[in-house]
Amino acid sequence: MEIYKEVALRIQWILRSKGMTQSDLAKLLGKNDSEISVWLAGSHNFTISTIRKVENALGRNIIKVVGSRNEES
Repeated sequence: MEIYKEVALRIQWILRSKGMTQSDLAKLLGKNDSEISVWLAGSHNFTISTIRKVENALGRNIIKVVGSRNEES
């Protein structure tokens, strides 16, 4: 469960740093405010696809894959 909270906290931090609200994110993703609220409560099991959509909407990374091909060895 801890990772769900970490993802939610990261999204909340990005929203605050951009001066955005949960409602703004909902509009960008074509979702209801209530769905985003559930996501950011910290217990939602995000799919990789959803994380990518949120990253694209916010223009910021939420998670980093260790050992990705973009990482220098």
